[in-house]
Amino acid sequence: MATNQIEILRIISNLIIISWVILFFNKSKKQTDFLIIASFVLLTLFFILLNGLTNDGNPRIFFSGSVLTTLVLSAYLVLKRK
Repeated sequence: MATNQIEILRIISNLIIISWVILFFNKSKKQTDFLIIASFVLLTLFFILLNGLTNDGNPRIFFSGSVLTTLVLSAYLVLKRK
């Protein structure tokens, strides 16, 4: 369900991950990779603290799925890299 709300924390956290994958992934070290993923997690947790896990009483199902997918794929990329 679209809420027509701009969620600046979510936009920033997603831009961090997208920029990392496109621009920096092949040039960074694993420690830097994990710090970038951690920043995504922290911004997401901050968003949850401010806005909750529901939106007008409805669970944020797409939000939960997209965050989980991003974390799993990011961890996989970092762990499989030598």
